[in-house]
Amino acid sequence: MEPIDDPWIPPSARRRRSATQGLTLSDVAQAAGVSTQTVSRVIRDHPDVSEYTRKRVAETIRRIGYVPNLSAANLASNRSNLIATVVPSISTSVFAETMAAAGDVLGPAGFQMIVGVTDYSPETEEQLVQKLLGRRPDGVLLVGVMHTPAATRMLAASGVPIVETWGWTESPIGSLVGFPNDDAMADLVDAVLARGYRRPVFVGSSEAGDVRARERFAGFRRVWEREFPGEAIRVVDAAGLPLSLAAGEQLLVLARERFPDSDAVVFATDILASGAILGAARHGWNIPDDIAVTGFGDFELATAITPALSTVSIEAARVGREAASILVEQIADPAVPPRVIDVGYRITLRAST
Repeated sequence: MEPIDDPWIPPSARRRRSATQGLTLSDVAQAAGVSTQTVSRVIRDHPDVSEYTRKRVAETIRRIGYVPNLSAANLASNRSNLIATVVPSISTSVFAETMAAAGDVLGPAGFQMIVGVTDYSPETEEQLVQKLLGRRPDGVLLVGVMHTPAATRMLAASGVPIVETWGWTESPIGSLVGFPNDDAMADLVDAVLARGYRRPVFVGSSEAGDVRARERFAGFRRVWEREFPGEAIRVVDAAGLPLSLAAGEQLLVLARERFPDSDAVVFATDILASGAILGAARHGWNIPDDIAVTGFGDFELATAITPALSTVSIEAARVGREAASILVEQIADPAVPPRVIDVGYRITLRAST
């Protein structure tokens, strides 16, 4: 360990540092030449401190490396300034965009996001909800509207603002910022049929954790039963496969093997659809001449591949901004009632159909 020779750091702090013990409020006060009460007021952003003193204490804190004990401050104020955020994946561009937009609102308002990733597992989400609520966050932002009964009970009993996103339900736990996945998929399939395709096949996961895929399948089925009554629905289950580009190619192969006369493959997500387009050439298939491909979400990759992907476009950033704004408002005033915002969607047809 290198010796500490900064004259601003009091000897008592140097001894504690050497013994791997933390600096205290008193160390900061001694180094800054002020009282511990003044240091406490600066940390709590109390208005009754001169700008000169505030800058002097803040510079001393940076100089000696003191980290304020926020847990103690939180106990006193009954606020943590934390927003618990639960997402199925952070590698998906639209979820990352949602979180980034939420952070743009929460950060300036004084809140820090703590993020838990479920990997589309309801059981993992339940465990994360329990652990994150144990941190006593001031609010919770969730991607998804379907949870285990235990997770729902914990969230409802937490006493903090809850905002669910990226789905739709008639009974949200608190506030809701989303859109109906089934309606969006139904409109996409109608648009595909309007282009002359008549033998579509749906590809998506039936796993319990991927609620959005199951909702999108419900929209596909609604159109199928209306347009092709009495015919067996065409579907390839992606359960058990990773949400990856390689899996998309694999599922396209399965769809063509099981339904060789199909003229369009409707994927539940852009990731799988993009993988299908990227891998089609390896099998000698031309898209859309041999088979059309659609996705869902309008991820960043959708316009980077050739041909560009037809999909359902969602304003991911707006979802994050709206959800964060609701949390900030309700934390500031608990009397503000829950809100429900339908951000809508747009059918975007490109060269893949």
